[in-house]
Amino acid sequence: MQVEYAIEFPRIFAITERFIDVFSIMLLLGIFYFRSCLWPVVQAKVELRTIIRLERIAAAAVLYAAILSGGFDWISITKVIVGAVWLVIAFERSESSFRIASVKIFLSIILITTVAAGNNRELGGFENIAPLIIAAMSFCGQLIWLGGGLGLWLSAQNHAGLATVQLKSLTDRFMSWALFSLLFILFPELIALLQGEFSPIRLFIPLVIAGMVYVYSRSKDIIKPGILHLNILLLIFLIAHASILSVSSPSREAEPFYWHVMGTEAHMSLRIIPQTEQARLDAWLPTGMGKPAEAAVELSKEGAKVQLPFSFKEGGPDPFGYEGFDKYTYLASGEYLDSPGIWTLSVTVKDSKGRVHVFKKKQFVN
Repeated sequence: MQVEYAIEFPRIFAITERFIDVFSIMLLLGIFYFRSCLWPVVQAKVELRTIIRLERIAAAAVLYAAILSGGFDWISITKVIVGAVWLVIAFERSESSFRIASVKIFLSIILITTVAAGNNRELGGFENIAPLIIAAMSFCGQLIWLGGGLGLWLSAQNHAGLATVQLKSLTDRFMSWALFSLLFILFPELIALLQGEFSPIRLFIPLVIAGMVYVYSRSKDIIKPGILHLNILLLIFLIAHASILSVSSPSREAEPFYWHVMGTEAHMSLRIIPQTEQARLDAWLPTGMGKPAEAAVELSKEGAKVQLPFSFKEGGPDPFGYEGFDKYTYLASGEYLDSPGIWTLSVTVKDSKGRVHVFKKKQFVN
């Protein structure tokens, strides 16, 4: 008996890639927001070196994530260009100026547009502008909290050299922006709620942020580091949750599935094409052995099993195939691998001498 068993994790890679992509852009724009809108209130002559280094790291991450995606569409190419330009500016012109700020504002608008368009690919790009605007609003609200909270936390460290009065002014400015950004975060969730797309996790996090704003508004002290930590962790969790949903979205078009195994005594290939609702099994056995006595395919997920109703189509010598082997083809019709999750595939081929060849693998379906 020949047994082949494998597991693929394309979903984990896709989620990680999506998380790095969104988080790096949000971090980069959040730091730019902090340097442009919050830090000037401190009236310090020198900016925090940690913030400048973090901006460079975020720009490099944006560029890396865009290259990692391996896409050649306009969104991926735009991110590569913007990431490269921002990275050059971050290293060559770390100080702030009106001209540099204007260029970064332009680049920020482009990045926000790409994120919104990437989240709404299934809606036809810019054909439906409302979802793009809503996605951009939510993204802007979150980057204010991420960049402001992270910058404020770094500023509160002992080595920052800021007086208590400066930290209080910085915190007041941040909370003013935070209260405004809260509307940007909650509005898309209210729209989703009205459309029947209720998500307890997505609604819980903005409510926690609203509670943090309320608590600080009743306090005369600077915001506590622990609250800032909670704020940043919640946003990271929200981005991870959104990444999982975007990768696992059932609205994505199912892709054709192909699996081939080269064995010592038998070869096998299985094709499932959702668009045509057809499946094909090819089995290769040593020349002269004849048609397989049995050829079966079983798909299972979460305890449910599906037997593919294959019927023999043709077989015999294959002049364009593998030397020393004859090819036998089976066809089946129907919808298979039609729901997201981890499926277990099992192919069994029994030859005329009674030898059983079993091929198994696990396949993740979006």
